[in-house]
Amino acid sequence: MRYLFFVLSLVVSASPLHLDAEILVDFRPTEGNSRNSEGDFLRLKDGSLAFAWSRFREADAKVAWDRGASDIALCRSRDGGRTWSAPEIAVTNDAQNVMSVSFFRLTDGRIGLLYLRNHADGSNEVVLRTSEDETRTWAAPRTVYDSGGCLAVVNNSRVVRLASGRLLVPVARHGLKNGKPEAVAELLCLLSDDDGATWTRPEVVFSHPHRACWATELNTLGERPELVFQTFDGNTYYSNLRPFRTWTEDNGKTWTERVKVADVRMCSPIALGRANDGSVYFAGNPGYPAPIPHERRNRMFLWPLSDRLDAMGRPVTLRDAKTDFTSGCGSWNMDHPIYSVIRF
Repeated sequence: MRYLFFVLSLVVSASPLHLDAEILVDFRPTEGNSRNSEGDFLRLKDGSLAFAWSRFREADAKVAWDRGASDIALCRSRDGGRTWSAPEIAVTNDAQNVMSVSFFRLTDGRIGLLYLRNHADGSNEVVLRTSEDETRTWAAPRTVYDSGGCLAVVNNSRVVRLASGRLLVPVARHGLKNGKPEAVAELLCLLSDDDGATWTRPEVVFSHPHRACWATELNTLGERPELVFQTFDGNTYYSNLRPFRTWTEDNGKTWTERVKVADVRMCSPIALGRANDGSVYFAGNPGYPAPIPHERRNRMFLWPLSDRLDAMGRPVTLRDAKTDFTSGCGSWNMDHPIYSVIRF
């Protein structure tokens, strides 16, 4: 069973190991909907919030892992995230599935919705739709990036606009073997200087002959745009995700050599955000020695980071469950951090 729940107002108390957090709503699976995951928030013009996510159709959760049929669902909140409207389908599946959404606002006021369109042969495209009426209707999809017979992984809530107006989208590209992604991947960064109308052919940011990368977080929380990504090898996929960072001084055209964030290992994707007091955190599940069952993702922490994202403090507990487990693949609302968490 995989579903979403929202956590509102992540405020660290005086105790370094306590977190003041409130669970708002659970998107539990129903008949014909065994998984809800990978979402993003957006503040609408009237002050309300929109949340979109991957809504998988299969009744069997084992079938609904990333290759199952899915649509993109959407709901809205008019009270800062405490209550939400009934889910509606924003994008109907037109391939094997559509999933992993990112919202962003275009300079002309329209809303952009970036997502993945996955195919049965394992390949996919990064796709963009726009809305002129604040998420009520959506224009026809346009392909932003064709993987060229590979698998392009763009996690949710990943589009960033720089002060220059340039849009950046990080992509981890996996080769395919017999329809399945290879363990080795390379990290790319898509660029657009015309509000998403066209995108440059991406340069390789990171590549390694024996290690892959995923769960890239692109942020502007520090003094310059930074990519925080995790690398792993095929033998320790779930237990040995190591976070690294790289940054750019020329708005994403070139990137520095990778630098280790800290001596920490993860077993899930990460998400960075800024709390009410201005502190920077990243959320995720701590790693364990391999081999690791999925159930060992039952602990979820927030790690405080320095303003330069180069030092970590003691973690605070966001979730510590005995029977279920969580994944730090989510997003933060802009004003009071609402973090969407996947529970299994």
